[in-house]
Amino acid sequence: MSELKPCPFCGAEHKNLMGYDYHKVGCSNIDCKIYGIAFEKDAWNARAPQSEWISVDDELPISIDDFHNFTNPIIGSLTKKVIVTDGKTSWEAEFYFWADNKVTGYDWICLGNVVAWQPLPTPPKDLK
Repeated sequence: MSELKPCPFCGAEHKNLMGYDYHKVGCSNIDCKIYGIAFEKDAWNARAPQSEWISVDDELPISIDDFHNFTNPIIGSLTKKVIVTDGKTSWEAEFYFWADNKVTGYDWICLGNVVAWQPLPTPPKDLK
């Protein structure tokens, strides 16, 4: 078996779960939403391809050009859902871009210090 990957939800290292079943693993981060759930090792490593993280210093989810192409450049707002991270854990959040006559700005609609983001994955087409 290949080396076990980090947690697909928060990036923490895996841990071997002790108890009646020694062949399962789980997340070592007590704050992770899947903490305490046991996975077979093959299932732990199986995951959909993931986008690379984009630093908020390099690019934001909505550019000023995207905003002006979508709405009135003087007044309006635009949001986009993305996955964000503070470097320790990750979660879904909304990026909010607005203009109000003289002020243009943006913010994250979430708690935490966002350092990077990635687009939400494309939903599968063959599910009903």
